[in-house]
Amino acid sequence: MKNGNGTPMTRRALIAAVPAVGLAAFAPLASGRRLLASPAPNQRAVSSEAFCMLSSGLLSKPENRRGAPAPLKPEWAAPMDYVAEMTQRSIHPAEPPFAHKWLEIGPGYCYGPAFGHFDLVHQVLDIAPLLPEIARKQMLNLLSLQRQDGTIPFVWMGENADRFWLPPKTPMATRLKNASGYPPLWPAGVEACLRVEANAELLERAYEAVCRTLARFDAVRRSADGGYYYADIHGKGDWESGMDQGIRFQNPPPEPAACVDATSHIYWCQRFAADWARRLGKPAEVHDQALDRLGKLIQTTFFCEETAWFHDSWSVKEPKRRHYAFEGMWPIVVGAASAPQARQALEQTLLNPERFNTPHPIATIARCDPAFKLRMLHGPAWNSFTLWAVEGCLKYGQRRGARQLLEKALDRTAAQFRRTGTVWEFYHPLGGEPETLERKPGRTQKGPCRDYLGHNPLRAMARLWAELG
Repeated sequence: MKNGNGTPMTRRALIAAVPAVGLAAFAPLASGRRLLASPAPNQRAVSSEAFCMLSSGLLSKPENRRGAPAPLKPEWAAPMDYVAEMTQRSIHPAEPPFAHKWLEIGPGYCYGPAFGHFDLVHQVLDIAPLLPEIARKQMLNLLSLQRQDGTIPFVWMGENADRFWLPPKTPMATRLKNASGYPPLWPAGVEACLRVEANAELLERAYEAVCRTLARFDAVRRSADGGYYYADIHGKGDWESGMDQGIRFQNPPPEPAACVDATSHIYWCQRFAADWARRLGKPAEVHDQALDRLGKLIQTTFFCEETAWFHDSWSVKEPKRRHYAFEGMWPIVVGAASAPQARQALEQTLLNPERFNTPHPIATIARCDPAFKLRMLHGPAWNSFTLWAVEGCLKYGQRRGARQLLEKALDRTAAQFRRTGTVWEFYHPLGGEPETLERKPGRTQKGPCRDYLGHNPLRAMARLWAELG
């Protein structure tokens, strides 16, 4: 971000300028106070917690479990042990640009070694109660990468001849400068670490970083309708949304308009920002005001009664442009949906076997959608996305649905592990063989990657399942 004279703003100046550039679009409310529609007497209100999974068993360990959790299925042990062993293999000594040991997203990633993206958040959720110091230092590594404009780059480490976009021996400074950004889900990883063990350094740095993130979105990603969007909307192929070649962006609007995922992600960032501000003894009113504004916008802009799902602002009222994309679950995941909207979306769509609740949940495009196909992000299931869906269930009291999603995903993952001896980047949503799926057309890698950590937080999923039993 730049000053009025065109010169880059310093880190201190950017933080100080946050209210001036419109940080009034952020935040969580204190003490669970909500300025959202009141639920009917027979409907449960949204949880006052910013991150329900953390208090529902995701961070549990044998020594601090409450009561007697359900025993894990024996067949889950082998893939969980494999993930544990692969995690240890993926921890590398500190080297530029990292001050601490760093964790790659999986030794089988076809374009690795690599660090970051929301993959790292999934890894941290998996290891936080087991390797708390490693988890915390991964988040510190990530925050140290934040660029002056508020973005955090994905990091391509080492060399890989398949990276056609990155010339051999490209200096790290150039890699960091040119790397694309991704959705700001990292506060969830920070919060998991802070729940395991309070850490003043991480809390301070995370709050500063989230303020810069929010300032950046307000300055360059705010749409005329008051929401937020990802650069995918321009069709340039940077995939800032993390949804490479996603179905929602195949017919974008002529001008930037609010994206259901981007707006929801910023809402969640605001919740974390307000919580962290209060812990630090800082004012949080600007975040509270933003939460109120964004909550109302999300509820009135994205939900479609006809489909019982959330859609982007440019497609919600246009049936020919609408799709059942899994990204429509984000208003539920972050707790921005009204209780009636969430109940309808959960019961009729997310937990519906004819839509997203496939044999291996969740499908990335609902199986009832004509665009559903067995191609990356157009149908196949990712265990990490299932975990986020579980958060949405817990936010609105659907514990049974949450546990069902976890059990089905773990069962199918274990079945494929018995057959192939590995964990996959993504899975066949109907329970078939991952090798039959398509990754991206025209690429050397034809199907999902093997030995992929970043989308397999299996131990976190199993801990939750056990505690929800």
